[in-house]
Amino acid sequence: MTLDITTLSLALFLVYLGNTFLALFLIWVQQRFPGCRLWVTAQALLTAGALLMLLRPYLEPVVIVAGNALLLSALLVFAHALWVFRLKRPFPRAIYFVLIPVVLSLFMVSNQNFALRALVFSVWAGLGTLFDAVLLLIQREPRSQQVRLLTAIPFGLASAASFFRAGGNMIPGIPVGSFEHPEGANGFYLLGAMLLSTVMLFGYFMMLSLKDQQTLHEKELQILKRNHQLWETNKAKDLFFSLVAHDLRGPIGGAARFARKHLLSKTEPQDDRFEALDTLTASLEKTNEFLEKLLWWSHAQLGAWEPHCLPVELNAALSQAVDWIKPLAAQKNISLRFPWNSLPTIETDADSLQRILGNLLSNAVKFSLPDREISLSVQENPDSWEIRVEDHGIGMDPKSLEALFKIEQKLSTHGTQGERGSGLGLILARTLALRLGGDLILSSQLGEGTTATLKLPKTRPQEADEAPPL
Repeated sequence: MTLDITTLSLALFLVYLGNTFLALFLIWVQQRFPGCRLWVTAQALLTAGALLMLLRPYLEPVVIVAGNALLLSALLVFAHALWVFRLKRPFPRAIYFVLIPVVLSLFMVSNQNFALRALVFSVWAGLGTLFDAVLLLIQREPRSQQVRLLTAIPFGLASAASFFRAGGNMIPGIPVGSFEHPEGANGFYLLGAMLLSTVMLFGYFMMLSLKDQQTLHEKELQILKRNHQLWETNKAKDLFFSLVAHDLRGPIGGAARFARKHLLSKTEPQDDRFEALDTLTASLEKTNEFLEKLLWWSHAQLGAWEPHCLPVELNAALSQAVDWIKPLAAQKNISLRFPWNSLPTIETDADSLQRILGNLLSNAVKFSLPDREISLSVQENPDSWEIRVEDHGIGMDPKSLEALFKIEQKLSTHGTQGERGSGLGLILARTLALRLGGDLILSSQLGEGTTATLKLPKTRPQEADEAPPL
């Protein structure tokens, strides 16, 4: 089979030129995909290579080598575009160094016979198109399998044809012809290149279809993730409400029975009634504290609620929190070490800050042994302030520390002198910290103590973080 190379070269040039202009037009009308500019660049390189092949009889050998290098470079740029589109990660630019041996090998055989030149070009072309086909066939979106396969077919056929041509030029006795009039495998290869170039006219449309399939797949994953989060949230809320109902039923029911037995009884002595009234008042105060924390937490969960940020002096805020906790610390003979050095003024919500500091200090006292020390320290970072509350109490094991901020578990433990808590204090503190644009981080060692670190931004948060889900 003998073909006229001039006619084939002209046809290839026109097809590649049409592909390039069509792709440019689609980009101009906003029909794009990640890596589309690289795809058009590769098509432009194919067009330039086909033009130099068409003008081959009038060019110097070094220019002919450049034309072949352009055709092979296009395959690498196609791979770059597919890598960016399919893998969504930076392309390893070092791969472009493979063009050095490509150009050197083309230059070294430029004065050899046609069979050797065709062999070298075909091997490189086969490897390049195989790489492109593999990138297209990588399984990432199951629903796009058919489109990916159709897009990969031209590259796969071109790779098979290139290796077939390379094998044909290696076998002695098979006619190869010349570049102007190729025969055998070379003739079939060039004819196949012409047919495949027309198929690649639809390559850009296939990539657009792949982008649509990929976008749809990502949206489905987002919907599934959001549904799972909603399911987890509803499950946690159901459990949380059952825990709240249990925590409220006990004190309120107990208070009612206690009042009926000790306060409404006509035989109860007056002194015993006053003692019972004091016990009942303490129980109701604990219940009120629990409800207040619950109200603050639910308030912080509302998306419409925003902190009221104003200038707050850290010295004054810390002093107020320490003064509030001193009576509780005195009951255990716990000393408070406080940084009396001058601290700056920051913009934050004063009420929220006091809530956070009060919870941290009360927990530190609750879980500290008598005659110990609680220390407060302030550290400046480039973009935030860190307020640390460190105690030397009973500490926590990793399992308890992990469950501490999970509302559905609502970890509630007794203090070193039997103090009871609601289990909401630290959950509320971290929720408020996040709404202030900061965070609350705890570290603890069982038997050694706990350190709570409150991070507050130096600048007023433009948009407060959302509170963590239930």
